[in-house]
Amino acid sequence: MDTSEREVGSKPQVLIVDDEEPIREALRYAVEDAGFVAVEASNGYEALEHLRRSWKAMVVLLDLMMPKMDGMQLLQIVGDESATLGRHRFILMAANPPTRPMPFTQLLTQLQVPVLSEPFDTDQMLNAVEIAASRLDDA
Repeated sequence: MDTSEREVGSKPQVLIVDDEEPIREALRYAVEDAGFVAVEASNGYEALEHLRRSWKAMVVLLDLMMPKMDGMQLLQIVGDESATLGRHRFILMAANPPTRPMPFTQLLTQLQVPVLSEPFDTDQMLNAVEIAASRLDDA
């Protein structure tokens, strides 16, 4: 199989960002079973490094509440660096989402970030990943 055939049939990478290893593992199994390649990060700093290093656009499953750098902080950086990081598509995962400040709500709208309320079922998450993947523009 030549390179062009592989690229046509391949699915994009999914970066799973969550501080809880069992959750990352469960999400990784689900997205890999759906044919995606999964990469993991345990906080926003690790995720930011992955995103900056990646030359291909990724779907990012992003937990809201994490130590060091949370999902809100990461998305604010993405908004500020949209010329380089805007190629990625994000899905925010939030358990009992608190009232979000208006600027953050506007940022979610601007970046077109759907919010999955935890707990969510696997089909719902995979559907969101498929939709986000369909919106990727590889640079």
